Amino acid sequence: MFYEVYFAVPFDILFNDAFEKLIKFLGISIDMNWLDMQFDKSERGKGDMHVFYSSSKEDFIFLDLYFGLTDQHGMVCIGVHINSQKEHKIKEIMMEIYNDEDAVPKSDFNEYRDNRLINEIDSRLFLKRTESYNQNIFYNY
Repeated sequence: MFYEVYFAVPFDILFNDAFEKLIKFLGISIDMNWLDMQFDKSERGKGDMHVFYSSSKEDFIFLDLYFGLTDQHGMVCIGVHINSQKEHKIKEIMMEIYNDEDAVPKSDFNEYRDNRLINEIDSRLFLKRTESYNQNIFYNY
């Protein structure tokens, strides 16, 4: 069984200690300078999704860098899919990210146990399009 959590926060929150703790706990490597460049080059109405897998390829983090046309806060969606045995620790870390005093505004803190995020990152089902942009999904192993 799997545990998933998903929410949106300002992009800058990914540069706090809690996000670093998250990627270390999952054993996932993310070049934060590269990620910052990816976000900075996104124009309004554009931005891609990036999925970062652990070495087991069972756990992953996804970051949706789509920069909405009306987004005034540089929001990013973050989701984590992990084996439910790690649920307590992941929920603790994700709540630390979510409750950061600078995480304003933010979406609801969503928890799932039905592999919803697996479907969200499935390239065969992934059809996020706007009038002028087809969002891409990139998998990082």
